[in-house]
Amino acid sequence: CESLTREKPTILIDTTRRPRAIGNRAGTLVKKVARKMGIPTVSATYGKMEGIMEWENLSDMEKQYLVQIAPPGYIITQAVRDVASHQNMTTTGVLFDESIGKHLFNIHAVDLCRRFSS
Repeated sequence: CESLTREKPTILIDTTRRPRAIGNRAGTLVKKVARKMGIPTVSATYGKMEGIMEWENLSDMEKQYLVQIAPPGYIITQAVRDVASHQNMTTTGVLFDESIGKHLFNIHAVDLCRRFSS
């Protein structure tokens, strides 16, 4: 164990699933350990922004190195929505796999005509 704590990583990129998802102990553990060890972390966790329970009540110092960003699934679906709306597109095709999921696309494609194929 000492070799794990001797030299902290420079940065941790956390792409674990939502911490409170059923059976997702890894996501919760990663966030707790990163905070406890003071490891600068960028978390791309699904869920509400600033909704990481393990990172509640951060000190001013912790807010400087524990950062949550939108995960790729959110960014991609929002980009499709923005481009389709801006270009006034009547038909778009979007191919995705189970890693994005229809529920995420449904959230971001509200008020757009759509047909899914996964």
